Amino acid sequence: GLLHELHPAIVITFGPDGLYGYPDHLAAYRATTAAIEAFGPTREQAPALYFQVMSRERVRAMAERGEGPFAGMAPEQLDGFGIPD
Repeated sequence: GLLHELHPAIVITFGPDGLYGYPDHLAAYRATTAAIEAFGPTREQAPALYFQVMSRERVRAMAERGEGPFAGMAPEQLDGFGIPD
């Protein structure tokens, strides 16, 4: 309802990986995507939808430096995060 009321031109949310799989980020992605899809098949009045993402290369570099949420993750865990450059 807020999207119809506020009429934003752009909506930004997390990508499908939630940046690093955080449950709240994944919920935000699902809720926001569903809200945009609710505009219907033509989506003429729907705002543009953009995703906040991170490259796989950056995810791996952060993991190697032991930084952030990727520190200590196994390589097979890291494969589910980020997008190719």
